[in-house]
Amino acid sequence: MQPEHDRDCEALKCWCDWGKDRSATFFQSIEWAETIAAHFPGYSPAPLRIGNCLIPLMRFHRWGWLSDSLYGLPFMTPGGILCGSEPSLADWESCFEALNNLQIGSLAVVFPFGTEIPETLMGSIELHATHVIDLQEGWDSAWKHYTQKGRTSTRKAENLGVEVVQSKQADSLKEHWKIIQSCEEIWKPDPKPTLEFIQDLLKLAAARLYLAMFEGEVKASVLAFFHTREVFFWQGARKSEGCPHGIVNLLYTRVLQDACRESIPYANLGGSLGMEDLVRFKESFGARAFPVPIFKRKHSLLKMIGRGPARRSS
Repeated sequence: MQPEHDRDCEALKCWCDWGKDRSATFFQSIEWAETIAAHFPGYSPAPLRIGNCLIPLMRFHRWGWLSDSLYGLPFMTPGGILCGSEPSLADWESCFEALNNLQIGSLAVVFPFGTEIPETLMGSIELHATHVIDLQEGWDSAWKHYTQKGRTSTRKAENLGVEVVQSKQADSLKEHWKIIQSCEEIWKPDPKPTLEFIQDLLKLAAARLYLAMFEGEVKASVLAFFHTREVFFWQGARKSEGCPHGIVNLLYTRVLQDACRESIPYANLGGSLGMEDLVRFKESFGARAFPVPIFKRKHSLLKMIGRGPARRSS
């Protein structure tokens, strides 16, 4: 058996290589993990190599063992499993066995949408949802799948003179940050992003910031990550006042058009936290809900602590 340090180095190298060639989403890349680690104390890449597979994890250090957590990856972004070739049932079983045997307080691994986990292992899985737009047939087809309301709202914003620009300039980032801060309490991200973190994310080739302008003022913005398989709408919002009808529809439309030009097959709009208005907004683009498998585990000792002392029956 290799020394632990050597195994860790080998797993990190594997993550660097496979994250470029075999990833299903930007969030499986080492760049995402390294940017998080650079800005949030306590987080560090902790990939797990299991035979033909690699599980891209990050460890959140507290005081060790039961107080620590493993995420795949933070911000509930998809980590899942990277494989050298199509995983067999034995590969899946080995990965799940390794996850179950980890000596850690808590563990959460979010799999990309479309991940087909063997039925025999689904007992360990919670199913959440994300909304996805199919772009495989190009922009004309995607536009036809908008609802009538979605098309009308988009055209209205265009007719009102809303302009969408893409920018990584410092002033653009500041405008985006102001808008995002105004709705932090709705999303309650953990850990809470910082301006410096977003600034460094924008240095990555995959990151693109789009801003919707009306009468010379930024009214809405979205930070998206472009990947060969999907464009992920990661962080977006609009101002609460002074926004013309359909401004976010037009903003998202411009991102989708760029994705189609680059032959990206899917657009991932993320989860909706049970907000029906947000679900309807996503459906106006023709988005459909897809299951997102999540593997969660809490150490049995933590469960006992959480239950506390048994109550006496009266």
